[in-house]
Amino acid sequence: MPRDLHEELPRFVEPMLARSAPPPPSDGWALEVKWDGIRPQIIFDGHTVTLRSRRGRDCTNEFPEIQQLPI
Repeated sequence: MPRDLHEELPRFVEPMLARSAPPPPSDGWALEVKWDGIRPQIIFDGHTVTLRSRRGRDCTNEFPEIQQLPI
């Protein structure tokens, strides 16, 4: 069923957390190194950009280079 394009999206989406798992049984697999730090969600309401941590904390001020982008 198609979504209504005017339907409002959630302000924050709970992210899926990474977890350890055994490697796949073949040689053709890859992995991603876990780098420390945050990977915020960017929320744009049409006027303002807000960055949120995985727990929903506003971390916009930690990324001034994002705040300075022309909208």
